[in-house]
Amino acid sequence: MEERRIKLSGVVSDLFGASGLRILEALAGGETDAVRLAALADGRLQCSAQQLTEALTGKRNRYLRVALCQASQAAVRAKQSVFQRKFLRLLPRLGYTKAIWVIARHLSVAIWKILHQGVEYVEYGMTQAPELAQRRLQRIKKQLCQPGYSDELKILQPQLRTI
Repeated sequence: MEERRIKLSGVVSDLFGASGLRILEALAGGETDAVRLAALADGRLQCSAQQLTEALTGKRNRYLRVALCQASQAAVRAKQSVFQRKFLRLLPRLGYTKAIWVIARHLSVAIWKILHQGVEYVEYGMTQAPELAQRRLQRIKKQLCQPGYSDELKILQPQLRTI
């Protein structure tokens, strides 16, 4: 249960009581829906149904969330990093908080792959592939054409002023 981040012992005082055993049997049987599992509990439990559901979903590790948020903020501040580039791209559209949590998710995926699959992390930094530069140019041209401008570059002739 710890691997799935289920912290049932924090809300159920007796895991081997009637409610605890019903929930444990359902978990062993493959049930994954936290609401159905919470419905198996007696009304005699001292926790609310919402607290039990949160304990069964595994979203209770507040300290891990804080550490992940701090790590993502540090990754965003690292100059020339791929995380900084992604953050700066997402910032205008999502805002600071949501963009940081997108970076936090990318960091957690990278950490998981390093620890569980043995993948070696390679920082690519600000180097850009030619196809990415081409896509960016096409996107800028498309944005330029929307208000009615031409996407052709031409040399402007200086206007001669006569006095």
